[in-house]
Amino acid sequence: MGMRQIPRRLLPHRMEVREPEPGGGYAEAKTIEHVRFERVHTTSADAHRSDSVGGKVYVDAVMSDGAFEVPVGSRAAIGGADMTVTTCTAFEGANGRVHHWELVVS
Repeated sequence: MGMRQIPRRLLPHRMEVREPEPGGGYAEAKTIEHVRFERVHTTSADAHRSDSVGGKVYVDAVMSDGAFEVPVGSRAAIGGADMTVTTCTAFEGANGRVHHWELVVS
């Protein structure tokens, strides 16, 4: 028995992805509907008292419309936050196909 897909009710967000282009800059945005973004706020006590937003994004291979493996270095815009994808990990089901991707964004 394989893993069940992530239910749509747990995928409430929309993500705009701009992949890096070989010559610099970013490609036109691609939309992935029905993702889950779990936000993490980090505050640094440096000279500028910086505050950053990041977190983890879950993209289901079946339930997320427009799903694809997002390349590291891509820009991801979710809920008004524009972040960079620092890791993208694929998780496979029992059948050897990708079940979902987990992206770390900052």
